[in-house]
Amino acid sequence: MLARYQPQGPTFAFGYSWQATSKQDRADSARQLKGSMNSIQEAEVRLFVSARGWIVPEAVRQLYAASELDGVRLAVGFPDLHPGSTKPVGAAFVTEDLIYPHLIGSDIGCGLALFQTDLLRREAKVERWSELRFNLEHPWEEFVNRFLEEQELESTQFDSELGTLGGGNHFAELLTIESVEDLTGLRGFGLGKQQLVLLVHSGSRELGESILDRYTTDQFSQGADSFAAREYLREHDFALRWAKANRELIARRFADAIGAESQCLWDGCHNSITPSPPAPLPSDGRGWPPRPGEGCPSLFMVSARAHEGPQVM
Repeated sequence: MLARYQPQGPTFAFGYSWQATSKQDRADSARQLKGSMNSIQEAEVRLFVSARGWIVPEAVRQLYAASELDGVRLAVGFPDLHPGSTKPVGAAFVTEDLIYPHLIGSDIGCGLALFQTDLLRREAKVERWSELRFNLEHPWEEFVNRFLEEQELESTQFDSELGTLGGGNHFAELLTIESVEDLTGLRGFGLGKQQLVLLVHSGSRELGESILDRYTTDQFSQGADSFAAREYLREHDFALRWAKANRELIARRFADAIGAESQCLWDGCHNSITPSPPAPLPSDGRGWPPRPGEGCPSLFMVSARAHEGPQVM
């Protein structure tokens, strides 16, 4: 890494070994938060962590509690699983016919984007760049209307936040390629080993927060086909496009500051809801797929990997 820009934000200390938790402890944690939640079908819970992995107990408790929500078929915790204010971060869920905006949280569309630059390693000016004020937490000083047209986005009250990082673990950093594991893949990106690349992590800023605020209930009890659910998904999809454009503009501002050009090679969202057609999931066969004569459920995948929001997958 040659240069990194990241606003100050909270950090998480992981001090818990998954192997140290008994099955009974995990079951007790789930029951404590279950309350009035009532699932017709028990969800499968999986955790991806090595034998040396460390996870905070509260994160495991929140994962099991979320698995008890109605309609949840599968709950998965990833190696970066950690507790949020009320739900786990670093997790993914498959739900049936119900949508849970609180699992996505406020930073809808948060993700990472990789950009190619026209700079080579030998052209790096690390000392000079380290003295630059990128100001990526402040509004872009140019008119945003042309950028909105370019991205085919409607103007909102949050236009001034386009091109800003936000807090938490969001960042923009300039990277060198130290080693290549897949030369074919590198060439597929059109990259050379000496080219500098730019990595950006950010989301939908206060736009996503405003969407969550309008849908304060934990779920749409009418189901995914309700008017409220359709409206949420419409606004959610707009936030995904807004967040992607935000990463594009952040990269442009960063590249401009160091006198470079940038081009997006890959953009991946890790905080979103994805409708999915029904398909069998590896499990013990409880209800997968629907029995003959039953209707096919609407499945949603939710995934959450950013600083305070899980995502549906």
